[in-house]
Amino acid sequence: MLLGCVMLVLFAIGMSAFEIPPLWKQKQKRELVVYGTLLLSGTFFSLAMILHLPVPNPLDWFAILIKPFSTWLNDILGVRRA
Repeated sequence: MLLGCVMLVLFAIGMSAFEIPPLWKQKQKRELVVYGTLLLSGTFFSLAMILHLPVPNPLDWFAILIKPFSTWLNDILGVRRA
């Protein structure tokens, strides 16, 4: 488990060392922010999975957001759930 965490962090550092200098030289600040955000979030969630921590499912969040619309649409169409 510890070896997996170390390997993941080293891989993320290696990817950063390979990708960030060209973006920095070309002064692509937006791309740097997006790249850093995606890399950090991906590394964070990967570490959580390696350590067997509960990782939230984005589809659950989407279901919570879409539920009121679904209920409203079912009421308009007269759909009854069993």
